[in-house]
Amino acid sequence: MKKVAILPLDNRPCCYDFTESFGKWGAVQVFQPPKEIIGEFTYFGDTEKISDWLKETAPKVDGMILSIDQLAYGGLIPSRIMERDLETCKGIVGIIKQLREDHPHLLIYAVNVLMRISITTKNKLFTQYWKQVFAYSQLYDRLHRLQEGEVEGELKALEKQIPKEVLQEYLDARERNHHMNQLMIDWVADGTIDFLAITQEDASAVGMHLMEQRTLVKKVFELNVQRKVLVYPGADEATQTLLARMVQYWENSRIKIYPKYASSSGKLEVAKFEDRPVEESVTSHITAAGALVVDEVSEADLVLYVNTPVGGDIDGNHPLEEKAHFNSRHPLLYLIESIEYDLKQGRAVSVADISFPNASDVELVQFLLTENLFFSLTAYAGWNTAGNTLGTCITQSIISIIAQRKQGGKEALEQEHLSFMMERLMDEWAYQANVRGKVNLDITDRLNVDGTNLEGKYEEVNQLVKKEMIPYFNRLVSYLPMGPVSARDNWNLSLCELPWNRTFEVRVKVGKGS
Repeated sequence: MKKVAILPLDNRPCCYDFTESFGKWGAVQVFQPPKEIIGEFTYFGDTEKISDWLKETAPKVDGMILSIDQLAYGGLIPSRIMERDLETCKGIVGIIKQLREDHPHLLIYAVNVLMRISITTKNKLFTQYWKQVFAYSQLYDRLHRLQEGEVEGELKALEKQIPKEVLQEYLDARERNHHMNQLMIDWVADGTIDFLAITQEDASAVGMHLMEQRTLVKKVFELNVQRKVLVYPGADEATQTLLARMVQYWENSRIKIYPKYASSSGKLEVAKFEDRPVEESVTSHITAAGALVVDEVSEADLVLYVNTPVGGDIDGNHPLEEKAHFNSRHPLLYLIESIEYDLKQGRAVSVADISFPNASDVELVQFLLTENLFFSLTAYAGWNTAGNTLGTCITQSIISIIAQRKQGGKEALEQEHLSFMMERLMDEWAYQANVRGKVNLDITDRLNVDGTNLEGKYEEVNQLVKKEMIPYFNRLVSYLPMGPVSARDNWNLSLCELPWNRTFEVRVKVGKGS
C-alpha cells in the first residue's frame, strides 16, 4: 500500500481528522504531523518542528501533500495577518526545494490559498470591521477592474471608516500571499512541485481576488504548466482533494463522475462565498481530485447529486436562520426518488449538500433518513462553503470506491464508512444546522460572550454543546440499518468538543463498542 505524508492547513477536524480517517480505509496509508506542532486558531505552527518532521518522514513515504499556508505562515488564520514578511516565508518554504533535491522520485503535491476578500476575525476590533473590508474589496474591484468610476467616492468614504492598521494589514497580507502563489507556480514549472492547487477562499462574484486570479492564470499559461496548476474555489478541504488525486495516480485509474443537480436554475446559482456558478465549481473540484466528469450516467463510477442553492442571501452564521427553504421550488421529492432509483440500479451515489453554507439542509437530511437512504450513500457532506462540501464529498467517494476495489466487503471498511457518515451528520446536521445557533443565542444572553471568541468561557460552553448534541445522536442511531456492523446498541458518541475557542466548528467522533 502506498504511503503519503500530509501537512494539513491547521488542526481543525476538516483539515486533520478527515484525512486521518481516509487513511484507515485501505486505499492508502496517511501520515500527519502531531497536532500540537501545527497551527491552532491564532497560534502559529512550529516551523522548525514541521521542517524536521518533513525531513524525517520524506524517506518513508511515496508522496507528500503540503499546505503552503501552514508551512509559510503557520496556518490559515495566520495567513491573513502580517507576523511573517515575504522574505521570511520564502526562507521557510525552501525546505520543499531540499525535499525535492534529496528525494527526486517523491511525488509532491501542494496547495496554497488565494486569500479571502476580508480580514480575519482575530479580535473584537477586526470582527467589527469584517463587513466593511469585504465591501472595500468589492468596490476596489468595481473601480479598478470593471472601470465603474461612479463608485470612487463610495470607496474613499469607506476607506476612511476602516482603521488604518486594519486595512493596511489586510492589503499587506494580500500582496505577500499573492507573491507566494506566484512563487509556487514557478516551482511547478521547474519541477519542484508536481501539482499545485490554488484555492480561492471566501469570496464573491466581484472582489480584489479576481485581478489576482487573472495574474496567476496568465502566469500558468506563460510557463506552460496548465496541466499541473488549477485555480478554483475552496480552502480547508484541499489536502483531501489532493489525496484523492494522488491515490488515483498511483492506481493508474480515474474515477468517472456524473453530476446530477437538484435544479437547472440551481446549478447556475453562485453559491455564497464563491465567485462562479455551482456547475463550474463542481467541474473544478472533480478535476482537481483527478477524476473525470462524464456526460452519461451509464459511463459513471459514481453519481454525484448536488443539492443546489435556491437563492437568497443566507450565510449560515445568524443564530435565528432556519437551515431549510420550505419552498415549493426546492425539488426534494425528485432528489429522493432519483437517488433511490440509482441505488436500486446498483450505482454508487453521493450527495453534496450545498444548498446552505455552514450547515446541512434539514429538509433533505430528514427525507434521506426516513426513507432509509442515507446510510446507503457512498458519501455525504454539507459543511461550510460549497467548495468545502464538494471537496470532502468527492474525496470520500473516490477513496471509498478505490478501497472497495482493493478490499471488497470487509467489515472493517464498512465500520469506518458508517462512522464517518454518522460524524458528518453529527457535525453538519446536528451541530451546524441545529445546535450552534441555539448555543450562540444562549451564551450571548447568559454569558455575554460571542461565538467567534469564547474568551474564558470555553469549558462551560463546551459542556453545553455536548449536552445539546446527545439527543441528535440518539435519533441518528435509530436510523442505522440493521446488520452485524450497524447493530444499533454498539455505537457511541466517543468524542464531542469544540476544537478551538469558538463555536464555529465541532469535533465529533463516533465509535463502536463500549
